[in-house]
Amino acid sequence: MIFKKLTTAFLTGAVVMNALSLTAFAQDGVVANGTTVTVNEDVHATGNNEQGVSATAGADVTVNGNVTSDTGYGVYSQGSSVTVNGDVNGDDLGVRINDKETGSDVNINGDVEGGFSGVDITTETTTNVTVNGDITGTNDQTGTIWHYNLNADSTGVLADILNGELNLNVTGDVSAMTPNGVGMGLGMDGENAKANVVIDGTVSGTRAGIVVWYSFADSEEDAVENYNRPDITVWEIEEGTDGYIVAEDGDVEYESLTNEILANVDYIIRVSLPEGVEYEMTGTTEKDGHQVAKEGQEVTIMIVTQDVSYENMYNGSAALVRNEDGSFTLIVPRGGGVDISDVMKAIETNTTSVPVYETQESAPAPAVQNATAAVAVEEPEVMGAVREDVAVEEQAVLGARRDITTGDVTGIISAVLMGMSLVCGAVSVVYGRKAKDVEV
Repeated sequence: MIFKKLTTAFLTGAVVMNALSLTAFAQDGVVANGTTVTVNEDVHATGNNEQGVSATAGADVTVNGNVTSDTGYGVYSQGSSVTVNGDVNGDDLGVRINDKETGSDVNINGDVEGGFSGVDITTETTTNVTVNGDITGTNDQTGTIWHYNLNADSTGVLADILNGELNLNVTGDVSAMTPNGVGMGLGMDGENAKANVVIDGTVSGTRAGIVVWYSFADSEEDAVENYNRPDITVWEIEEGTDGYIVAEDGDVEYESLTNEILANVDYIIRVSLPEGVEYEMTGTTEKDGHQVAKEGQEVTIMIVTQDVSYENMYNGSAALVRNEDGSFTLIVPRGGGVDISDVMKAIETNTTSVPVYETQESAPAPAVQNATAAVAVEEPEVMGAVREDVAVEEQAVLGARRDITTGDVTGIISAVLMGMSLVCGAVSVVYGRKAKDVEV
């Protein structure tokens, strides 16, 4: 069933819509103005600058499927509640929120992608956004840019917090093909503009992972004294051309604020052990359901399960040092990205005797590598046998070549037979020694 025209008048009261797909050619896919609407299939808006879902004036919209807009916003919300149990894609913006007096509560249980930006927020109140997936600003609009601010940069998340508070939670990665993974403006009333950002994955942009704008501050001193800093919890921030984080007024970087915000980022420490293996970790604090630590802090992990031990542990961006008590310590690097689980999975079979090493540099390679080296010790003997026998064989073949030059047919036949005999003998010797070495 195809709905060619859906209007606010149509969606009055509580409406439940069931269809193979809901496609709107002339207007938004779903328009809800102060109403409750549930759609149990995908929503697709194809008209010029149309929204897949438009929710205003306290509407409550649930879509049990994907939402797509070919030219506009995937989801638009103003002071409303929107839940999408699927992916959201908009040629302009994936999700657009414009909150005045009443805040929105937007929950996307899937990935969000926008041709300009993934999620775009303007708020003067309290706005809550949760994305259980990745957010991407692709900067590849196929139609006209309908963005309200044509001077803005493409971002994964763009938030103008004029007043009030933004609570953003993302379980996946946030990325943009151009400047900033996350861009936040803290401003008209600095004391009342707050941002709480939790991203379980990686934030990345070509210029910086996160950019914070203090466009309403008169100077850096004014921004330092009268404006809030964003509260950032993230697993990893990738470095861009201008760094990991940049704080600025829109044109000039505020170096002291940049350093302060960067130093106060709480990095999520990932640990995932095989079932039944327990550990204790120190140097972290619990925040938003995660164990976190700041740049430069020491984090120590101790395996407490009996009969389980590890000789070495490594992390993708930080080396773990083995302590005398058998625990391991790392220093949280700038940008985070600590993932001890990958290290443990790589060496979890190494549960034999564990020597103690004061530093990582003094520790040998993992047990699997040592086992490979032990096999290599036997190789020279085998190779020596091959070289010795081959040398004899080469002499015989050379002799055969000399016989060939005399034109003596009998010599040719004899030399060939001799060569074949020696080759068989060499193979026998080599395989005999190798078999003997294996038996030992």
